[in-house]
Order: sequence, then C-alpha cells, then structure tokens
Amino acid sequence: MVIVANATSLGHQADWGIRHVGQEQPSWFVVTEYVFAVAFTLELLMRILAEGGSFFAPSNKNFQWNVFDTFVVACSWSGDLSALVVSSSETPNISALQVVRLLRLVRLLRLLRVMRFCRELRDMIQGIMASLRPLLWCLVLLLMVMF
Repeated sequence: MVIVANATSLGHQADWGIRHVGQEQPSWFVVTEYVFAVAFTLELLMRILAEGGSFFAPSNKNFQWNVFDTFVVACSWSGDLSALVVSSSETPNISALQVVRLLRLVRLLRLLRVMRFCRELRDMIQGIMASLRPLLWCLVLLLMVMF
C-alpha cells in the first residue's frame, strides 16, 4: 500500500509541476518525500535486522530484491539530499537539477516490487511488450498505405 501511495504522490507532484511551471512546489511535497523515504528506509532496516548477515548473501532467495531495494532507497536519499543542496544554493545548476529528477524517477522502480505479487498485471505488461514489434510493423504498413 505504501508503494502505491508513493507512486500516486509522485504522479501528483509531476502533474502539479507540469501545470505550475516556474512556481515553487508546496512544502508538503517535500515533507511527503521525506516521509516515504523514512518509511522505506525503516522497512529495509527491519528486513536487514531480520535476515542478519544473509541479507546480502547470494544464497538468499531474496538476494536480488534486497539489492534492488537497497539501491532504490539509496537513490531516494541521495535524490533528497541533492535536492536539498541544490535548493540551498543561490544559482542552481541545471545539470544538478536533472540528476535530482533522474534520482526521483528511480523511486518509480518500487512499483516493480508490487508487480511480482500481481500475476495478472505482470501478464498484461508482458503481453503489451510482446505486441510492440507487431504494432510497429502495423504502423509501418499503415504509413506506407497512407503515403
């Protein structure tokens, strides 16, 4: 539920940013980002404590998910800290802002964790991905007929 709430929050923030270009984002956006970062960090810490030394052991059946979650949480915190540093400077660097946006996008990868529990959703996405190539050829054929 927290992952879906985080994705919804990120979507709302992106929508607000598009509709209010040039305006400063509301402070509750920043607070929400920190709340989600703390929640995911606490969840990761609890799992590390529960699994102990086997958390990063390749023999652990959740090894790949553990590495993935650690990566996403680290990117989340580095994005938050980078945004804090960039916002505190008088003249923000455009490339630094792009890095911050990229790190925020990594948070959407958390949705992959939900997909492993939703077989139907995973099947639908795999079906869409498998149909992209035939759809591309349909587009080529359609363009050839039109022109």
